[in-house]
Parts: sequence; C-alpha cells; structure tokens
Amino acid sequence: MRKYSVIAIFAATCLMSLTSCITTGGSTPEDIIAATKRGCQFAPTVTSVLAILNLPGAPAADKIVTAICGAVNKAKEAGFVPPGKEITVEAFGKPVRGKLQN
Repeated sequence: MRKYSVIAIFAATCLMSLTSCITTGGSTPEDIIAATKRGCQFAPTVTSVLAILNLPGAPAADKIVTAICGAVNKAKEAGFVPPGKEITVEAFGKPVRGKLQN
C-alpha cells in the first residue's frame, strides 16, 4: 500500500508542476545542442530546441536528437546541404534552424 502512496504523490506533484515533469530528465537545450553536434554535425538554435521542449508531453532528449539528426541526414543525402550552410529541417512538427558544422 505504501508503494501506491508514493506513486500517487509523484503523480500529483507532476500534475501540479507539469513543466518540471516534462523536462526530458533534466536535459537542457545546451545538452541537446551538444548531442546533435556530436551526432550529425548540426548546431540547432536554442530557440528551435526550446520550441520542441515546450510541446505538451515533450519527447525525451535522445528522441529529439534522433529526430533532428534524421531530418538533417535526409537533407545531406539529398545533396542540398554543404558544410557551413544554415538550414531548416522539421522535427516533431516544429522547424529546427541551425548550421551544419565543417
């Protein structure tokens, strides 16, 4: 019975402070940007990352990085994106602006 009380308290806390429960496990926009740079040599803007993090039920940081890198890699494969160029891709229905690293 105690286990259920802890779960109920956690759920109530999440409902009262919803933004703290959907912060992707403490990941910051800067963490996501750094991971994206490592993953696909793309530096998204902080504003673009915040737009995704502010979605209701925001995805976890690793899913954000995967989605952004997937979109960037598709653009690279299409041959439209030389290194150093600023581009906009879409992830979770939001435009993600940034610059390809050299």
